[in-house]
Amino acid sequence: MRFGIFSVQDYHPDLGIGQAEYLELVLARMRHAESLGFDSFWLAEHHFNNYGLDPNPAVVLGAAARVTSRLRLGTAI
Repeated sequence: MRFGIFSVQDYHPDLGIGQAEYLELVLARMRHAESLGFDSFWLAEHHFNNYGLDPNPAVVLGAAARVTSRLRLGTAI
């Protein structure tokens, strides 16, 4: 059986975290998921609201490919 994580990147600026810092936390979650043995990590794509900070998952997944080695990365649009 394979396990993966689906993330919508629900960003809430009222928590006091900037967008760049939040995306770094998403990348940290990906590294942690890989270290725990998860097989995949999926990102949602949402526009024009805080529910889903990521309007272009390919950019974040490109960054994720630099910091992970075996985690399968994908979009769930």
